[in-house]
Amino acid sequence: MRGRYPWSALAPDFLRGGAGVAISAAPLATLPLTPLMAAVLMGLTGLFLLFVLDTARRSVTRLSADDLGLTREAGWGRTRRLLWRDLSVIKVRYFSTRRDRQQGWMTVRLGDGRTTLHLDSTLEPFDPILKRAVAAAVTNGLVLDDVTWDNLAALGQAPPLPPQP
Repeated sequence: MRGRYPWSALAPDFLRGGAGVAISAAPLATLPLTPLMAAVLMGLTGLFLLFVLDTARRSVTRLSADDLGLTREAGWGRTRRLLWRDLSVIKVRYFSTRRDRQQGWMTVRLGDGRTTLHLDSTLEPFDPILKRAVAAAVTNGLVLDDVTWDNLAALGQAPPLPPQP
């Protein structure tokens, strides 16, 4: 199975990042500023540029999952491979964009001690990759933290509870 981040999910981030760069850099180019104000605006401009660069990285990222593991090709020659049999960390987090927690996105951190991969729910296809990672976590006997367990349950992907002694 192959995955990528769709343009429809990336375009708003490019727009937000570009607007942030424009708004924070414009006064640097057009107004006389105190050194402190210039430093603050340069810092903001740098943060927005990093956000745009991260969005560009996600735009060229390709993932492929098979029976052995997950491979992320992030462009610019960066390829990472995580084997399911070596999976030792799985963390699923939810970030809400509203107080009522009705809108937001999930992130998944997968690791094997050497490699860590971060995925978010805008990835297509997210659910099958997460399902395969959860199956590997169960096979490897990983203990899931409460937050991960609750988030997997909300997605309908919580593994069965282990028998109690």
